[in-house]
Amino acid sequence: MRSIFLVCTPSINVVWSWQSIKGETIPKSINIGFHWYDKTNIDAADIKPLLYE
Repeated sequence: MRSIFLVCTPSINVVWSWQSIKGETIPKSINIGFHWYDKTNIDAADIKPLLYE
């Protein structure tokens, strides 16, 4: 059995979990609007507007 890691709204978690259990395909990558940042990319153009001053 493959493990599923889902981080998004609960309702879509249920849908994708059920689809996976039934053997249907689910997206490999799910855009949840989250951006990871640390000291290596804190000044990147796509991260800068998301930070508080």
